[in-house]
Amino acid sequence: MAQEPISGIYKIVHRESGTTYVGSSQDVRRRWVTHRRELRTGQHNNGYLQCAWDKYGSKAFRFSIVEEVEIERLLKREQYWLDQLAADGTRLYNIAIDALAPMRGRRHSAESRRKLRKSLLVAKAKPYPAFVKRETGERIVSGVNLTVLGKEYGLDRCQMRKVADGTRYSHKGWYLADADWDTLDRKKSAGKAANGARPYPALRNVRTGEIIPAGRNVSKLCREHDLAGWAISNMLRGIQRSHKGWVIADSDLTEDDVHVPIDGAMGLAGTYPSFYNERTGESISAGVNLNKLCRERDLDDGGMGKVKNGDWRSYKGWVLKEVVDEDLADRLPGQLHLWLKGELGTAGA
Repeated sequence: MAQEPISGIYKIVHRESGTTYVGSSQDVRRRWVTHRRELRTGQHNNGYLQCAWDKYGSKAFRFSIVEEVEIERLLKREQYWLDQLAADGTRLYNIAIDALAPMRGRRHSAESRRKLRKSLLVAKAKPYPAFVKRETGERIVSGVNLTVLGKEYGLDRCQMRKVADGTRYSHKGWYLADADWDTLDRKKSAGKAANGARPYPALRNVRTGEIIPAGRNVSKLCREHDLAGWAISNMLRGIQRSHKGWVIADSDLTEDDVHVPIDGAMGLAGTYPSFYNERTGESISAGVNLNKLCRERDLDDGGMGKVKNGDWRSYKGWVLKEVVDEDLADRLPGQLHLWLKGELGTAGA
């Protein structure tokens, strides 16, 4: 049966000299196992204790629990024992004399700072292959630190790592130096075709009369004219009449026609029921164009559409008026809920 962990203060004492190492842990037994493993392998972060262990051996030390302490009081009690032993003249292996702030009153030497900086750079260093700029033929030879490369050439380290790993074709014109251009061009063309490079007919804006000629790339069309890809797709599929005033050019639709919903269409330009705002008490009568309603009131058509379809109960306080009665009956003052049901002539009756 596993033993319950003991939270408390412990010490490691050199039997002959009495020199002591004081520590705290939420599980002192497990911490002692960790100490012994690191000391046996020469990896302990306390150089004084490591040197003594290497010189005298494990049998020259004993481990003991000083006291059991609640977790939230561990550091305070560790500091108490550090101060108490120091006051008694006991020599300590502890490098830090402040349990709450181990580096207080201490500074890394210049050599330590140099080693630390070098270790951090090595940790961040990620080897990279050679790159080439396709347009100019400029090359970057392979190296060991992608972070430094990014700073020197003004490149994003993460994007260049994707290029190196093959998950991105290029970054700011830089490609893998050993890239197969024919294969790369075929993959890019296939990717564009699968990612929205599909033809579209000529479009006409019923508000301004502007015409957009037919083209071969819906994604490019949407980027250039600030249009939503899903809305244009709905227009091409025949389930949405217009988007931001744009309609199929060869249709006879006018500005008045685009507000009339398509029979059987599931687009947001369909009819909508009455809404009621629980926060302000405002009501919206039923209408025929939810998209237009959202534009006029600065609402998200997706959120209002979910309320309309029953997926959400409310959006920005707006709920379906036909189902609000049960909820409002317990919350609204007086007989307002009766007025909403139409049982009273006015709210104050």
